[in-house]
Amino acid sequence: MQLALNDVLYSGTQSSNTFDYLTWESTDEMNFGLTARFLKERLSVDADYYIRDTKDAVIRLTAPLTGETYLRNKGEIRNSGFELAFDWHDVLGNGISYHAGANMATLKNEVRDLYGQPYINGGMTEFLQRSIVGQPLLAFFGWETDGVYQNTAEIAADPTAVAQGGLVPGDFKYKDQNNDKVIDSNDRVVLGSYLPSFTWGANLGIEYKGFELSANFMGQSGNKILNRKRGQVIWTTDGNVDADLAVNRWHGEG
Repeated sequence: MQLALNDVLYSGTQSSNTFDYLTWESTDEMNFGLTARFLKERLSVDADYYIRDTKDAVIRLTAPLTGETYLRNKGEIRNSGFELAFDWHDVLGNGISYHAGANMATLKNEVRDLYGQPYINGGMTEFLQRSIVGQPLLAFFGWETDGVYQNTAEIAADPTAVAQGGLVPGDFKYKDQNNDKVIDSNDRVVLGSYLPSFTWGANLGIEYKGFELSANFMGQSGNKILNRKRGQVIWTTDGNVDADLAVNRWHGEG
């Protein structure tokens, strides 16, 4: 692109990171639910199974040459799962009442279609995330570790390590997924998702003459957490590092 200033042409650049090509996402959802009350409505139960399909999902893409990121309607994503909640309310008398509840939910996230593309890369360069048809959105994608090389004899006895070359004791072993004795891009696999597959919650409370004391608890599981600052020895300009890099790093055999 060229710009004219005082009748003089100057070379410049123009970003393609625009929203001109975006359209609205659309969502189709089916729910199968049950709501019930028991014991003079002191106990309530709510259950729901859902399937939610998002079409023309907006996904961030990365240009292969410039590294510039932009948004496009490039995906169809399904979220499905089961939700269950219990609540108990009761009055003790003398203006005192209390309540307790618990809930849980499951989630299965799956990329259903990428409109002609087998996968789309995302995330950070050194910690690749990839959206693959049949897998969760932006799943962690890389080499699966299988321990640590303890000594030079162990390295020399491993044909895969010999083919890699340059390995020293303390280096990770990576699984040769296709058994070709070479660790390369073909050995990368889905390592998990940042999306939790199970969440839960609980609450307790007591009320007395307009005053209430309550507590809430929540948790999740089934997801992978990326601690990026452990991926590099020097992470900040002042030399601070994660304590695990100093304390729990490999110190020698065993």
